[in-house]
Amino acid sequence: MEKNCPSCNSEFTGNYCSNCGEKQMLPHERTMRYYIGRVINSITFAESKMLNTFWTIIRKPGTVTNDFSKGRRIVYSSPIGLFFIGNLIYFLIPFLETFNTTLNVHTTMMPYSAFANKQVNKKIEQREVSLEEYEKSFNAATNSNAKLMLIIMVFLVCFGLAIICRKQDKFFGDYFILSLEINIYNLFVNTILLGLLLYPIVYLFAFLGVDLEPYLNDKIITIVILISLSIFLFAAIKKAIQVSNLSAALRCLMMLVWIGISLQTYRFLLFLITYLTV
Repeated sequence: MEKNCPSCNSEFTGNYCSNCGEKQMLPHERTMRYYIGRVINSITFAESKMLNTFWTIIRKPGTVTNDFSKGRRIVYSSPIGLFFIGNLIYFLIPFLETFNTTLNVHTTMMPYSAFANKQVNKKIEQREVSLEEYEKSFNAATNSNAKLMLIIMVFLVCFGLAIICRKQDKFFGDYFILSLEINIYNLFVNTILLGLLLYPIVYLFAFLGVDLEPYLNDKIITIVILISLSIFLFAAIKKAIQVSNLSAALRCLMMLVWIGISLQTYRFLLFLITYLTV
């Protein structure tokens, strides 16, 4: 039986319009039961793909990038979507401040501290406020900005990968996916998971009167994160770029240096944006 397509008005038989592809809406597709089923199916399907993407990144670094470059994408969700979910979780947990940098750190411990000091002094004079007052408002703003600006690290790491891990058969999109893998791992494991594990331990021992500073200070935590990231980087580069162990190790070392430079660049941009908005 021929029908008229509601979208293009062409005549067609069957369930799909041969001209524009519009599907004929059947009576059961307009019921509440149908829509509830679609919602449940969409959620479970998306969740299944997202979990598969997450576990593949964690357990088999570089595999998602390698598969994407070969066109095998159907079993994965979008890595950029997974990154933003991690970013949202990080944003919603107030005590996680791994990427935050206070005004004191900006003005005393960074390569650009002289510039930062000069700008801060100018603003204090213009507003006629004390350093303590300005620092309080700056630190409140920079905490949120640090979490919102994490996507910058994805692009900074991507540029490093495009230079250090350059191969003729790779495109910029491949390095972008690999950068997402690295940042997803760093965000979920080295930031969220590590923070959620350490935070209650520190407060529990503090409540019991035990000082964990000699064992869980910033230097020790930084070393733990560095080791964790190094292992992941080596495995990810070896799999995604398809190079030897020696080549992967050398590129891994260069990428660690690049990530350090990228982190300083990110902090400088964080200072500028917070300074201009506070």
